[in-house]
Amino acid sequence: MRKRVKSACGFVAALLAATSLSSPLQAEDLPDYMKGLVSVTESTPADTANANLLALFSGAGGNFTLYQPGKAPVSAPPVPIVYQILKSVGHSTMALTEVVSPFLSSANDQGWVGPALAYRSRLQTALDGIDAASIPAD
Repeated sequence: MRKRVKSACGFVAALLAATSLSSPLQAEDLPDYMKGLVSVTESTPADTANANLLALFSGAGGNFTLYQPGKAPVSAPPVPIVYQILKSVGHSTMALTEVVSPFLSSANDQGWVGPALAYRSRLQTALDGIDAASIPAD
């Protein structure tokens, strides 16, 4: 059973590698029967880079609402995107401790490796697109 799972994982990894290295699939390349099932959204390189960087922490950038007793909630306006990105990147290092710390009590427990590798992949994706992000050069 373990051998089958390993083979299946290897196959899926090879398939993903092969398809991701080729040119990206375009909406017009889909067969007619798939066009009603797949939603097509347009995204600029900057939008994609910003989303990848924001997803390092919260996936949204967050909002702030002040709740005072006896008063209506007050929502603060969103902060600039560059602030959200910089905050997300800063918090991304703290997230690593959340992935690893539950496993520190046992040196033999390697359960952290998979989540750490997945997190590393997300970080690399964000890093690969950082030049397209909405961050001023200065």
